[in-house]
Amino acid sequence: MNRIFLLAVFAIPSLAHAQAFKMEPGPKSPAESLKCIKVRPGFKVELMVSEPLVQDPIAFAWGPDGKFWVVEMGDYPLGVPSPGKSAAIPGGKPGGRIKYLEKSKPGGPYDKMTLFMDNLGYPTGVFPYARGVLVTCAPDIFYAERGKDGKVKKEVLFTGFKEGNQQHRVNGLTWGIDNWIYGANGDSGGIVKSIKTGKSVNISGRDFRFKPETGEFETVTGQSQFGRCRDDWGNWFGCNNSNPLFHFVLEDRYLKRNPHVLYPNPKVQVIPGAIRVYPISKPLPRFNTPQGLNHFTSACSAIIYRDNFFGKEFEGNVFISEPVHNLIHRQILKPKGVTFTAQRAKDEQKSEFLASTDNWFRPTMIQVGPDGALWIADMYRYVIEHPEWIPKDWQKKLDLRAGHDKGRIYRVVPVGKTPREIVRMDGMKSKEVAKQLESPAGWVRDTAHQFLYERYFEKDIAEAKTELKSIALNSKFAQARLHAFNVSEYLDLPRFSLLEAMLNDKHAGVRRHAIRFAWWYPLKRSTLQLQRVLNDPDAQIRLQAVYTLGGWPQTGALLAEILCDQNQERHIYAAAMSSVSAANYREVLAEVTRRKNVPEKITTQLVRLAKAFPAEERPVLPKQLVRFPALALQGVVAVDIPAVGVWLKSMDATGATPGYLINDPEQKVMVARLYGAYRDAQKIAANNQANVMDRIAAIRILNRGIADNKADRKILGGLLTIHTTDQLQAAAVQQIGLTDHPAVVNILLKHWKSYTPGRRAQVLDLILSKVFWTRMAVIDLRNKRIDPGEIGAIHRQRFLLHTDAGIRNDAKQIFADASNTKRATLADLYWLQLPDKGDATRGAKLFAKSCAVCHKVGNVGNNVGPDLASVKDKSPQGMLIAILDPNRAVETRYINYQATTKKGLTYTGILSAETSTTITLTGADGKEHQLLRNELDELSSTGKSQMPEGLEKDLRPQDIADIIAHVRSIHAR
Repeated sequence: MNRIFLLAVFAIPSLAHAQAFKMEPGPKSPAESLKCIKVRPGFKVELMVSEPLVQDPIAFAWGPDGKFWVVEMGDYPLGVPSPGKSAAIPGGKPGGRIKYLEKSKPGGPYDKMTLFMDNLGYPTGVFPYARGVLVTCAPDIFYAERGKDGKVKKEVLFTGFKEGNQQHRVNGLTWGIDNWIYGANGDSGGIVKSIKTGKSVNISGRDFRFKPETGEFETVTGQSQFGRCRDDWGNWFGCNNSNPLFHFVLEDRYLKRNPHVLYPNPKVQVIPGAIRVYPISKPLPRFNTPQGLNHFTSACSAIIYRDNFFGKEFEGNVFISEPVHNLIHRQILKPKGVTFTAQRAKDEQKSEFLASTDNWFRPTMIQVGPDGALWIADMYRYVIEHPEWIPKDWQKKLDLRAGHDKGRIYRVVPVGKTPREIVRMDGMKSKEVAKQLESPAGWVRDTAHQFLYERYFEKDIAEAKTELKSIALNSKFAQARLHAFNVSEYLDLPRFSLLEAMLNDKHAGVRRHAIRFAWWYPLKRSTLQLQRVLNDPDAQIRLQAVYTLGGWPQTGALLAEILCDQNQERHIYAAAMSSVSAANYREVLAEVTRRKNVPEKITTQLVRLAKAFPAEERPVLPKQLVRFPALALQGVVAVDIPAVGVWLKSMDATGATPGYLINDPEQKVMVARLYGAYRDAQKIAANNQANVMDRIAAIRILNRGIADNKADRKILGGLLTIHTTDQLQAAAVQQIGLTDHPAVVNILLKHWKSYTPGRRAQVLDLILSKVFWTRMAVIDLRNKRIDPGEIGAIHRQRFLLHTDAGIRNDAKQIFADASNTKRATLADLYWLQLPDKGDATRGAKLFAKSCAVCHKVGNVGNNVGPDLASVKDKSPQGMLIAILDPNRAVETRYINYQATTKKGLTYTGILSAETSTTITLTGADGKEHQLLRNELDELSSTGKSQMPEGLEKDLRPQDIADIIAHVRSIHAR
């Protein structure tokens, strides 16, 4: 909820309107607001509780004792102000509360409230555990319970979560099938210390899981902003404000086994970002037409419907809260390979599952309750947006806390159906709790599972074990078998007989989890089982089987077979690479090198894995690695130049050079053929009559130290003239950059005047990748060999924010006109000169020239910066500020980072993906740079937006008006 200003406010045309702005319509009573909610036909909405029992509810949970716990963020957004103080001034008092509700009569309403804790600073979640609750309240996760003296006692378990924007803090504790508690990062990150173990873990870019009783804490693939959920089979999902649903496909705990592999993004966007939604609330005054369609801008609390109460067609559906637009969105999930696809229901193509005409209706958390109903927390606020994203002038006109004394909780139920009574387990014996695993309600199964986990030392747990074994082996309900199996594993039931049954279960979801445990299964039987499951029609079973292969020796042949299958899904291929280790590497390598047509990515990754070996073993490896080009270099008719280029590129990953081969007396024949390939490559690269693709393949062999790099640089430099095709120029620039020679800068800049904008960008990216090249370029800029005016805003900013202080200082002088401008003053000046109307057609052309490198509208541009479909409702002044003063309010995930590798290469971009072993920086041109953490020398934030300052150099007020008109016309497309 932080990328566009609150629709109700910033759809207003200009600041002049702010002077007379009235916060209308006003708030409604709970009964009146209930009437405003429209739900899909066949369902009804019931008001379960409202103020004064609850106020500002943002999260809730049920305990096994029937208590309904509620989290209230009463201090949102900037704390509770002192009497007479403005709510827009930061530093107000903590006002968060934890309370629980109970029913005076079974089957009656929640009519009894107990305040459990208050004066908390922005609490975000509660999770019933043991005799109390776990609470997420940055910087901590703490456990609290009421003692015999009636006082609440608090124990901090984990600390170090960053206290960022209140909408981006740690939250979303959820029970996992594997007996861990999972949580959402919230986007703020932190270095989290476990108080019990003393260990610290950096959770940047990922979510986490933990065990309260031991203090174990580790990262998991993520990250999710508000809420992290799973389906019945352990698939985890998350979201952020403009991206309604991610599926976290690859598991971080497996990927970190092999830190030398560049993995694909472990999360998949199941629902596209900023898709259209269909609110029914009446828009407040706005520039664009009232009927203009809207987009996700505040997606949160995505949950999977894990119950049968709604009916078969709703099982496994995803529901997502969208508070800015006063609605709940639904999509149908369908498996696709190792992940999922999603689509709207046929009868909800242009409508929502639930929406309200009340602008104050702000659904925060949604959950499927113990009764099978869909429960909704309504914070009931007029302004839901954080002041960080609201201009100061508007903050003075708004009551940022309007509605702080209100709050409602609803549930959605099918018409004609009576919700189940909430099951209380606190009075049950362990055997009876175990029987609850056969419930059709996901909440009941999870709570029974957790409750049995907590009862490990109870006297009657032996009776539960007997019941669990029976359920695991005989239940007709697959979900029950899965839960029983996982609880049994923790309670130390005999593993072998259960695992045998689970590996042969008729349901793929059960078999998948059995394979997860198969690492301790007898090796001979395991290998036979895995050979079978590697060909299972279910892709998720194959994925887990490939992970599990890494737990045994003597599986190299199986891994090699998977790696060489060019039709393999990229995520299964990644899992196979995570399973390659020092124990099986040689076997994998030997098997791969026996094969023909090995994919380039396999060669590159396996050569890179030589780094996994101890230093004393590495000198032996190149003798094995040279077997990769054997087929190419031992050809009967001709050397396969493309294959040689692939091999040489692969060797780069280990820091090895062709010298390993050249200096090996056992490889004389192969060395002779390598020299022959090199000489042929020189001739082909320089031959203007040769096929372009052949020349590109030949270029890949040059400038690698096989012979005289000086001669190679001359050939490559000769390809940078206006007479050379764009493809060849691009290949030549890339190849020139393989060496550190000072002559590189002169070669690259010799033909600067004739370069296209794209080639200039490539050349500057290469020069900026090394500090001493950048220093040489600064000298050329100072001496006007290159006109500073020819450096675009993006690269100007990279000079101005360079990690080297000398380069920064020189750049400030060279680009003085741009860097010394007062951004705020400039934006105000442009606002006064901004025409009332813009030309959208002309704006489209300007957008393609100045904005499309980072932003996408329709089919034009790159998805690097925010999706502009989600900001089209912003006021013209808001958009003007975003263009000319991009650093006034920067969302953390769009801050620019600079990474320097141990080889001295520098990369710049937003931090778009992270695992335990890799980071991905996405540059302003949309190009992704995936880097291994163990190869980084430094990673630092510039503290600035990737969107550069200084665009006014290229854009007049009329130009900006035209671009704004173009972006705001999106709704008509």
